[in-house]
Amino acid sequence: MGIMRVQLPRMFTGMRLLPPVLGHTGSTGCWLFCCPEYDATFTGSVDDVTAGAVPYRVVAKLLQVMRESSE
Repeated sequence: MGIMRVQLPRMFTGMRLLPPVLGHTGSTGCWLFCCPEYDATFTGSVDDVTAGAVPYRVVAKLLQVMRESSE
């Protein structure tokens, strides 16, 4: 069992720094991350073993929307 701290590079987030998330991804495109800064939890699944990067893209988009709505 493990947990990661992920902070996406600016080149993947429109050159804006997004807050880090804590959690992990699974082997079939599933994920569970929490963002303490936004008091938010993100969970989902695409049920596809070839979808390794999908969770990171989805969470980055959700964080961008949350940041824009709080500005």
